[in-house]
Amino acid sequence: MALAYLQLRLREAATQSALSAFNEQVRRRNAGTFQREPAAEKAILKHWPTAYRYCKEILGRPWPEFEQSMTAAPPSTDTRDARAAFNYAHYIVKDRIEKIEKHIAPDAMAALDYAKEVLCRPWNKADDQYEIATRSINQHPTALRSYQMEMPPSRRSTALELTP
Repeated sequence: MALAYLQLRLREAATQSALSAFNEQVRRRNAGTFQREPAAEKAILKHWPTAYRYCKEILGRPWPEFEQSMTAAPPSTDTRDARAAFNYAHYIVKDRIEKIEKHIAPDAMAALDYAKEVLCRPWNKADDQYEIATRSINQHPTALRSYQMEMPPSRRSTALELTP
């Protein structure tokens, strides 16, 4: 119990630090004095949703350090991290990034959106995260229904047994 509370407090502190650094970069951009600062970027990288916003709103292009951070990190169980990874692949890189799929696959809705919007096909056995993605989709009623409706049987992997 105490460990979980401590982890939550550390996550909140990292989020606040990232948001403060991001807001300062926005202020500088708006004032016309923006220049990349390694210390600010280091803080921003600790909170992936903020890092995605930094790519989108400040840099306007892919950020290799963000990809490296996601690649090096163990699989995340935070839905916000899954969504940030999906958004980065879909809206910034506009292509598949296999190294970060480990963060997307455990989240049913992110895995579904990634299949529809990035892969443009269902998850299949050749994908490293196939088992995790299909399990998460199968366990989430909304994602499962959407997958069944939007991925017709002819497009679904025959190995994926979806339950009604």
